[in-house]
Amino acid sequence: MKRPARRAFWSIYIGVFLVLAFLAILTESDVFGFIMAVWFWLGWLPARLLVPLVVSSIRCWHCGEQYECVSRWKCACGYADHQDRHILRFRCPLCQARLGWINCLRCHATILIR
Repeated sequence: MKRPARRAFWSIYIGVFLVLAFLAILTESDVFGFIMAVWFWLGWLPARLLVPLVVSSIRCWHCGEQYECVSRWKCACGYADHQDRHILRFRCPLCQARLGWINCLRCHATILIR
């Protein structure tokens, strides 16, 4: 799997949407239809917050090496974090960038995060 964060995000977003659609059809209630419509437009926020809870490790697509998502990360601008953070929650305080990729230490392949 090349981008586990993207796959987890869409699985959560579409999964909850389909469950709400199923409940709206099953119960014939307008409440679930309304919640489904709200989820369609605003569901990306809770889905994005839930992704770090689902993704715990990232695997190199080339050699299969596993990397834990919680570590001390370094930004391309040179900032090195002082505490352990999840890779999807890391935001550089200097340049406001998020990590988009890491390099595999074994085979030097690029592992895409987002």
